[in-house]
Amino acid sequence: MTAARVILITASGPGGQVDVGVRSDATPAELLMSLSGVLGVGPGGGTAAHHAPPRPGVHRGTRARLDVDVPLADSGVVDGDMVIFRQVTRQGAEPGQGAESDERDDGD
Repeated sequence: MTAARVILITASGPGGQVDVGVRSDATPAELLMSLSGVLGVGPGGGTAAHHAPPRPGVHRGTRARLDVDVPLADSGVVDGDMVIFRQVTRQGAEPGQGAESDERDDGD
């Protein structure tokens, strides 16, 4: 059995951010369960994105949406990266992304 590596990342959300050392086999969902109070995103109610800073050969850095059930290492998250969590509304859209109301105007 191989021991999981620890990666140093910044986890960020609408409530703040924190630098953490986390097992590379942890999922974003597990990370959010531990940090939901600090990040301001309720467990089970968020999306996650991966932001990697510029590195040799990748001058602009990268950004990608994360599957919250896939381990961080399998998603390409490494030391120095940022994982950003956002709260999702009932309709599935992120706040500020044009979520519509449940009530619709039929034009009557």
